[in-house]
Amino acid sequence: MGGLRRPGRVAVSGDDRRAASPGAADAELVRRIRAGDRRAETELVERFSQGLDFYLLRLTGNRARSEDLRQDTLRIVLEKVRKGEVRQPERLAGFVRSTARNLEVASYRKRARRPQRERLSAVENLTDGERGPLARALAAEDRRVARRLLGALPSPRDRQVLFRVYVAEEDRDAVCASLGLSPAQLNLVLFRARQRFKALLRERGINGRGARGER
Repeated sequence: MGGLRRPGRVAVSGDDRRAASPGAADAELVRRIRAGDRRAETELVERFSQGLDFYLLRLTGNRARSEDLRQDTLRIVLEKVRKGEVRQPERLAGFVRSTARNLEVASYRKRARRPQRERLSAVENLTDGERGPLARALAAEDRRVARRLLGALPSPRDRQVLFRVYVAEEDRDAVCASLGLSPAQLNLVLFRARQRFKALLRERGINGRGARGER
């Protein structure tokens, strides 16, 4: 795995053979870090950074995310080494690799179960003041209200794009393809549809939780 692999065997003999092994080098690095050697910490980062970059980029396919995961991996590894939680110092490279893999798995699961409310709150082009009622009205627990209100919109296209993007959660590329729109055009259609939907919310006196506001 890139920098996580060790060079080929060096021609040594006798007692030097053990000292030259990758496992012995890893164990010595762990020992120095445990002893408070800051230079050893720098060596650890330099030794494994490049290999982690290749490994995580292959796992994620996303350079920004792989860089974040690399930094998190090295931070966690250093913390565990300092605390003496690396139980097999001679297998430090494997520990680094498994830490990186576990972080990516956790990151993937977190993204996969991100709640719909959070996704809606990140809808582009909405200010904080605009975002709340629309996001809440279209959240999972308010879908019945959302469907009824969407049905009251006069424009069929408004009803279609809002339902498909925010209620059915269809992929935006698929919506673009079926409607013959570019991503920029879809964003404009969504922006205008959201404005009309918010106006309908205000007209019906709905506070965004499916209940009527006080008059």
